[in-house]
Amino acid sequence: MRDFAFTLPIPDERVQELRDLLTEVRRPERISGLARRARHAGYHRERMFVQTGESGSFLIVYLEFDEDTDPLEFQKRLMSYQDEWTAWWDPQYTSFFQGDLAPHAELLFAWDHDE
Repeated sequence: MRDFAFTLPIPDERVQELRDLLTEVRRPERISGLARRARHAGYHRERMFVQTGESGSFLIVYLEFDEDTDPLEFQKRLMSYQDEWTAWWDPQYTSFFQGDLAPHAELLFAWDHDE
């Protein structure tokens, strides 16, 4: 598996709003849209974490996809996918952030149990 992660700052006053949005995503009619987009883009697992602290609040996004997936092609497929899910999701998700929505993250360390 290949993975991809990035972190985005969130305004502190909007953290609960983001939690509420992600609760909505878990509803069956919403999660099916997420699954369609994931199949199209080619990823198998998505995790989102919120981190709050004195330095501010951050959303941490983690995705897993096949080892042979080209990261640039993956990102193009993800960003170009359009359907009723993205019409609902994209404006709400992007309203939390300013600037680059998928900044490059440099992998500095990786360890796997099997190694």
